[in-house]
Amino acid sequence: MNLLLVLVPAIFWGINPIIVTKTGGSATNQVFGLGLGTVVVAIIATLIVKPTISPLIFLVALLTGVCWPIGQLGQFVSMKRIGVSKAVPISTGLQLVGNTLIGAFIFHEWQGRQSIIIGFIALILVIIGSALTSATDRGEDQRVKLKDLLFLLVTTSGYLLYSALPKFPILAHTSSVAILLPEALGIFGGIAIYQLCTEGLTPFKQKAQYTNITAGFSWGIGTFAYIVVAQQLGVTTAFIFSQLNVLVATLGGVLILHEKKDTFEMWCTLIGLVLIIAGAIATTFAK
Repeated sequence: MNLLLVLVPAIFWGINPIIVTKTGGSATNQVFGLGLGTVVVAIIATLIVKPTISPLIFLVALLTGVCWPIGQLGQFVSMKRIGVSKAVPISTGLQLVGNTLIGAFIFHEWQGRQSIIIGFIALILVIIGSALTSATDRGEDQRVKLKDLLFLLVTTSGYLLYSALPKFPILAHTSSVAILLPEALGIFGGIAIYQLCTEGLTPFKQKAQYTNITAGFSWGIGTFAYIVVAQQLGVTTAFIFSQLNVLVATLGGVLILHEKKDTFEMWCTLIGLVLIIAGAIATTFAK
């Protein structure tokens, strides 16, 4: 039972990019639908667990959730530009590197020479793995351009803020379920305000705005399952297994979305995925 449970976050987070790509719509449609579905799952989880949520924790968690759409928009836009099988591994690599460096230099999670050595080896594995997933031998037009990489790098800051803020004292010792609902409301409210400011009421009249709610159910279920796994089996175990989502998303992009990769590219992608997952596992031993 535990084996099945630890795989739930990886599966539901991994199929998320495939669902939104199949559903269609603009990147903002997709993030709005995802936010809406996540709110529904968060409400159900909150009613089941009944956590205590103080007004201050609610507000801080809400602001944390507002940061998340920045990263998700960047990933969804990149999926349209360079494909799921390239965008997701690169995005995952940037998040792992960013979160690890934040943990090391801001929260002092690397203690001692051994932790520093393991940490840097882990980062090197992730960087090489991310580079390999974007490798191509089919000409300049098939390569990931610098502007696409920079776009992902800048927008990933939203993910990094979303991950880092809960580590500060005010939320560090708060139940994950307690911050799930306000974070979900922050995600939903943040993207809704962004759409109103940039696109007006137009997206709210589009079908894709609401059909993408299925992606929100997927992401919300994966997140709730991650919380349960972390509580039952520990954060390290939950984190390691959750990183398999990059494997699900990347292979799903090739097998389900039929994103073309020749033999050379496929081997590079598989080796890159192994290195990213190995790097993710190694970061847990640096703490």
